[in-house]
Amino acid sequence: MRFSIFRHLLLVIMSLIAGACIGLSVFVQTAFDHRSGVILMVSVEAITLLQTFASANHKFLFGKSQAVALDFAAAVLLLPFSAILFLFILDVELDTKNDALLNALLALQILVIANTSMIAGYALSLGFIALITACFFDPGVWQRDIDSTPSPFPIRYVFCRLFLFLFPCLSSGEGITQSTPESGSDHSPELCLPGCDCGSKPSMTQITSNEIEHSENTVSSSQDQNSGKSSMSLSRSLVRLPDEVERRTSIAISFEV
Repeated sequence: MRFSIFRHLLLVIMSLIAGACIGLSVFVQTAFDHRSGVILMVSVEAITLLQTFASANHKFLFGKSQAVALDFAAAVLLLPFSAILFLFILDVELDTKNDALLNALLALQILVIANTSMIAGYALSLGFIALITACFFDPGVWQRDIDSTPSPFPIRYVFCRLFLFLFPCLSSGEGITQSTPESGSDHSPELCLPGCDCGSKPSMTQITSNEIEHSENTVSSSQDQNSGKSSMSLSRSLVRLPDEVERRTSIAISFEV
């Protein structure tokens, strides 16, 4: 799933939850001891609804793209208000025996907890992904369009770089194990250069002649092997799909007539 699609779905869900919380707060307002509690809940959920709706439709409403830094700042600013509402709703108790009001309060508590958790998770995840992307791939990712195609976050590439940064011993071990069979498969004789401590020391003329003969044999054998596959190798070399990094570092070229 694309990041932009996942982000829009998450913002739509948060908007719907905020709207449901506003309706439930109005429904149970008669059971509250103080009207200020209802005002607090409606105000915070209204801010959440407006912010999530504006973030999901930023380009349609304002006619310009939304930067990653702006979306992250909006989520971070919304988080303290949601946390206050989260702590407030847990201490609310209704002095009534009406089952409908009690069930509505329970549903309101569940929705507020869920919405606060989603806002916190979105803010932390977006900040973490943007931070590691700025460290390992694109330092200017904070100014990129968050809904651009391709996504400004190459998740697979960034997490691979992070894994290699955290566990460099594993990456070096893989390089050693991969280079071992290649060196073992080569049947070229070992040469001892002049100045080392080995027993046999060939002269530089012998080394040069051996290298020339080896290069001539390699060129002739490669030409014989590739004579029947020239067209296939040419087609494969001309057509290649870009990877995640190349898709984000491409340059747009326009021709003026």
